[in-house]
Amino acid sequence: MMFDGRNDDHYDHHGQPGSDSVGNNFPPELKDLTASLLNSIKKIREEESVSQLNLNDTDFDSRFHYDGAPDATLTVNGKDYICFIGDGYLGLQCNPEILSATCEAILLYGVSSATSRRHFIPISVLGVEKRAAQIFETNKAFYSASNQESLELLLRANCGTFERVFIDEGCADFLADQLEKFPLELSPSIQIRHRDPDDLRAQIKKHLQPMERPLFITHGVFPFFGTIAPISDYFDVLAEFDDASIMIDDSHGFGVLGEKGRGILEHLHYQVKKINQTKEDFLSPMSFSWDSFSEMQGNEVSDIPQIDLPIRTYWSATLSKAIGGIGGLIPGSDLMVERLTEIARTRCNGILSTPGAAATIKGLELATRNHSLQDRLRSNTVFFKNELKKLGLPVEENMIPIVGLRLGSHTNMRRIQKTLADNQILISYIPRKKEIGSEGILRITITANHTKEMLRILIDQLAQVL
Repeated sequence: MMFDGRNDDHYDHHGQPGSDSVGNNFPPELKDLTASLLNSIKKIREEESVSQLNLNDTDFDSRFHYDGAPDATLTVNGKDYICFIGDGYLGLQCNPEILSATCEAILLYGVSSATSRRHFIPISVLGVEKRAAQIFETNKAFYSASNQESLELLLRANCGTFERVFIDEGCADFLADQLEKFPLELSPSIQIRHRDPDDLRAQIKKHLQPMERPLFITHGVFPFFGTIAPISDYFDVLAEFDDASIMIDDSHGFGVLGEKGRGILEHLHYQVKKINQTKEDFLSPMSFSWDSFSEMQGNEVSDIPQIDLPIRTYWSATLSKAIGGIGGLIPGSDLMVERLTEIARTRCNGILSTPGAAATIKGLELATRNHSLQDRLRSNTVFFKNELKKLGLPVEENMIPIVGLRLGSHTNMRRIQKTLADNQILISYIPRKKEIGSEGILRITITANHTKEMLRILIDQLAQVL
């Protein structure tokens, strides 16, 4: 049976039947075919028979086309580069296990579901939701076509819990489109100075009208400089106002931060199992001890004390960055996921990728199987940032594998990017944006797949071009 609706027999994660991954019960001939496909891909790459694109040097100033899978190295126009662009922090985008799961799902289920969520749901989509609920210890989870879709659904599902929206200016451009889609009688959102809890308090006091409830929207980790939002301070401020709530887009924290890679809230020792609850859930005195459930299942239980979330906390993340999959994720309560599902059936027409869901299941498994990927990533991040500090360059003192550098004018930064590209090293130049200033920045991404030798090559080249 290829498709099934939202059925508790398939979905419940308390040991009930369900699709935990794709490919566990494939016949030997299908596994052999998958292996043959992967070998063919490898042979094509080795023989450089993939069609090459003619690129001139100016293409490195903005976007460019590449051949092959994104990894610590990347082939552009037949030439190999050490790659420090993108957001594949755990290096899973071309992991062999993920590629194998994807190929097997294509052979079993085809390229896409060819229909929207309002009709049928591929079994691999239910597998993503089941696995995510297990990871976050929530009752259920909702898997969407993209994180942008997740954010819109969260806003719509909870629109009766806020009247005034406040938003960090560092993510205002990203979320503006989501807020503009609302057919609600919402006042225009109020921008807050970047990572400034005091300004949040001041702006709420200035703009919040009697009987209004505030919602504050922020990234957990900001993507340009790798700065971490002061979530605990925001909680303190918002707790001063009746029935306040916060929405966190944790796309750059999920898979990277936290003891088990569950993002910014786990990093700060908050109970991630309490995210994405409805007002009814949040006020309910009944609770279930997930620590006891984890112990019964033989799972590892953290000995780090966890803090209750002081206000309603809405959380979402993409699965295409650290996890190496596709789509957006919202773990939460039964009632929250039911609301999201009903809204999605009428408003979301995106086609869910069946093989993409299979890749995501495997990515979630690999990212949470043990700490090895996160340990490698953190080791690389510490090494690289320490070396940059020796060059006198400013870096964020955290474990986020992102470095954003302002090095003079945009002309100078484009020169640095071009010089590094000439020496087979790729970094990003991001043009002017409100969050980063008029000259733009150079952005460098570290992954778990980079070697210390690769990092050293970049450091030495930077020392020469500065």
